[in-house]
Amino acid sequence: MTAGKGIAAGDFLSAGLRRSDDTPTSTHEPVPAAAPAPLRERYGRATYYLRPDQIAWAKKAAKEIANDGSVSASDIARVALDLAAALPSSELRRRVIERAGVEGLTFPGRHNRGMPGQVH
Repeated sequence: MTAGKGIAAGDFLSAGLRRSDDTPTSTHEPVPAAAPAPLRERYGRATYYLRPDQIAWAKKAAKEIANDGSVSASDIARVALDLAAALPSSELRRRVIERAGVEGLTFPGRHNRGMPGQVH
């Protein structure tokens, strides 16, 4: 029996590749730093208590706007908060106090937190 020609593993690993000493691979110049990626904001989770009719309305409104699921009740709530934030503080306070007085009669949890003072 004659033994075949021996093949080294290095022959397979370097087949078709250029040797690293054929071209310079290092440089003495510093590599410029890549520009940082812009920061992407994320929505934060918050727990707010809404009336059952508000929850139902927000879900219904989201479906009416886009029934493919691309609009959510959270989108509706963010718009509502933006609208409330655009009110002058005195008007927002007046509306919150007025609403708390009405809802305090129907929603007993409102009384557990106390009622806001009336606007004079």
